[in-house]
Amino acid sequence: MGLLLAVSVHGQNLNYARYLLDTLCSPHFSGRGYVDNGLQKAADFIAFQMDSLGVEPLNGSRFQPFQHPVNIFRTPVSVQIDGLALTPGRDFHIHPSSPSYSGHLSVVQLDTTYIDRPGDIIITSEAVYVLHPVSPHNRDGASKRAGILRELAAWVPVIDPVDKLTWSVGTSVFKQPVIEVNRELVDWQNAETVVLSVESTFEEDFTSQNVLGVVRGTGATDSLLVITAHYDHLGMMGDVLFPGANDNASGTAMLLDLARHYSQNPPEYTVLFIAFAGEEAGLEGSRYFVDNPLVPLEKIRFLMNLDLVGTGEDGITVVNGKTFPEAARQLAQINQEHNLVPKIKVRGEAANSDHYWFSKNGVPAFFIYTMGDRAAYHDMYDVPDTIGFDGYEGLFRLVVEFLEPE
Repeated sequence: MGLLLAVSVHGQNLNYARYLLDTLCSPHFSGRGYVDNGLQKAADFIAFQMDSLGVEPLNGSRFQPFQHPVNIFRTPVSVQIDGLALTPGRDFHIHPSSPSYSGHLSVVQLDTTYIDRPGDIIITSEAVYVLHPVSPHNRDGASKRAGILRELAAWVPVIDPVDKLTWSVGTSVFKQPVIEVNRELVDWQNAETVVLSVESTFEEDFTSQNVLGVVRGTGATDSLLVITAHYDHLGMMGDVLFPGANDNASGTAMLLDLARHYSQNPPEYTVLFIAFAGEEAGLEGSRYFVDNPLVPLEKIRFLMNLDLVGTGEDGITVVNGKTFPEAARQLAQINQEHNLVPKIKVRGEAANSDHYWFSKNGVPAFFIYTMGDRAAYHDMYDVPDTIGFDGYEGLFRLVVEFLEPE
């Protein structure tokens, strides 16, 4: 591929990245999701940054709109168990596919160990079913339990006691609500009553948009490099804000910092920057781009996707490294020569970020995320104060050294 390059000075701007991270995680953007126009505000902010940096729109277009389904929680969710009011975000999450519901329910204990299928369960009306936990090491038991939960939610409300609360974006709606509660919070064997109030709105065709920018190359070739990151996050569950600092304000910040670098130092190849929406809803933005490409996919020389890059003290992981071994070898050689990141871990193909649809359609692509000691993920604790950017400078330089030609 000829991506290796002699060393030159590549200037990251950590202060700029930190400003971007802090801004994108502020309450003004409502978690960059589907409440209070947060996603649109974030798209406009990214577009403004590209304008300010002198990064051109792609063929005159800054945005690529698309539609996808989403279940939205605009008002506070309330749960009481035996008179104890639980705190949303800290004590419980309402499952993102839950419908609106209000009721006072008795508790039914349900041990899934001895149940082979939901049809074995005797349903009692006006009750909430508490699923007994299984060992996290019992994958078969956990998988069976998850299937029972989904099918049970077609009939009755369900409580799912969990070790760690994580949230996501609902793209469908159950018939009945599911409440995920901190397992240690309640004496489940003796719980008797639950009072639940939740209001959700399902939108089949919510409009999101990818944000696009181009730095024109100095060479004659029509091949191009692509740098991507998703800017959307989970938004809000009523009044609970999910800031999404590591996931993925960090990657969006690096994308814009790279756009700043390339606008000041135009490379030989044209560089396309895409900030994707809809990643948390199932890679919707990147899938739409690949299905409706605004540049010929065969012209893409390489794509670098940045997601979860707020740590780095333990190095980086390269998804698709085993799929494109020669590119992975070049990346490792650059790192060995210049000691940019502590370690490079190579993985195979995975449908876990926006690189996926591109590589499935023949585009050579890496997804890079940083490694470090950080527990916050898809919860209210993914905040800017927990982002050290320990590996930022090294990763930034590694990306630039890898992508620019000899």
